[in-house]
Amino acid sequence: MSMKKIIIILAVLGIIGLGAAVFLKDKNTEEISTVRLTKISNENISENLKFEGIVNAKKTYGLYKKVSMMIEDVKIKPGTMVKKGEELIAFKGVSDSGYENTGVSDIFIKLEEKKLEVEVLQKQLIELERKEKVVKFQLDNANDTAKIMKELLEQDGVSSLEANQYITAAALKDLEYHNVVQDISLARQRLKIKSNGLDEEIKEMKQNLMAPENGIITEVFAENGMITVPGKPLLSFASLDEGLEVKVLIPIYQSQGVTLGAVVDIISKGSLEEKKYKGKVTSISSVAIAEKTGKNEERYLTATVALDNSRGLMPGANVEVEISGKALKGINVVDAFSVVEENGKNYVYIVENSRARKVEIKTGIKTLSKYEVLNLPKGMEVVVNPFKVRDGEKVIVEKNN
Repeated sequence: MSMKKIIIILAVLGIIGLGAAVFLKDKNTEEISTVRLTKISNENISENLKFEGIVNAKKTYGLYKKVSMMIEDVKIKPGTMVKKGEELIAFKGVSDSGYENTGVSDIFIKLEEKKLEVEVLQKQLIELERKEKVVKFQLDNANDTAKIMKELLEQDGVSSLEANQYITAAALKDLEYHNVVQDISLARQRLKIKSNGLDEEIKEMKQNLMAPENGIITEVFAENGMITVPGKPLLSFASLDEGLEVKVLIPIYQSQGVTLGAVVDIISKGSLEEKKYKGKVTSISSVAIAEKTGKNEERYLTATVALDNSRGLMPGANVEVEISGKALKGINVVDAFSVVEENGKNYVYIVENSRARKVEIKTGIKTLSKYEVLNLPKGMEVVVNPFKVRDGEKVIVEKNN
């Protein structure tokens, strides 16, 4: 082999060896992140808490018909604002002059049956009243005869057996009379109930469904051509006359920062402008509700916020709610940006033996900038910039100047 080839081979081997050395050096040297530390501190917290809320009407209820009728025209839909007296649903057969027979057989058969029931009760009452007059006449005669027989008995004009027969007959006739009077009273009550019900039904059948007050339609269950079921809601109605309020779901861990009477700012973001409203917390539920997001479950209390003025707000609108939080004294807190949230749990990183270690923390109150820490002591150092490190990774702690 020539000297020139030997030199070339040695040069190539040298380059390969140098590359391998560099590679091994890089492989054995970990990439080390620089972190800053902050301490868990004991502080007094008094920060505003921000949530999402929903505007609700204080008074909501269903509207229905008391009788069966065929729907001809549903004139509203969810979200429709209506004024008191405005027509919501028109029914077949209703006209300016009253109610017309439209040939809906079942409805009219039942109506005619009820009319017949009233007529029968009226006749029964008339017969009882006639009977009462007859029995009263018979009672008066029986009493007069019994009185005479008593007087004759005292004068020994008749035997006691004969006198007692007339006295007993008068007593039985008196009982019969009182039974007839009671029957008349019951018949009048039955007639009144049936007659009033029929009158109310006929009156109801002469009317379309009207708005009882100013409000907004939140749900509609009626359709054209449908036969109404007495008492079953045709729509849901939210009153605007009774005022509005805001319902807010507050996570359990933040609920101790909210108190009754707390001042509230409500922000409504419309398409054109942002409007602000004032209010206060009037109630906080004592029973929590649970809501699931994927595998995680969060528990909430419901707070009700009364509004000083609700002009421009509508039921169902989403609003931002900022509640003035209660001042909490002497609690251990960590900055919010030092906390990592994963799968519904909260973690911080600490440094042990020059390596980052992820530690789960139990939290209490949360504000926009602070988390209350329940399971770590005051003064414990945590990583300020946790998103730069991984669990078990080697780190360098930046010295504070």
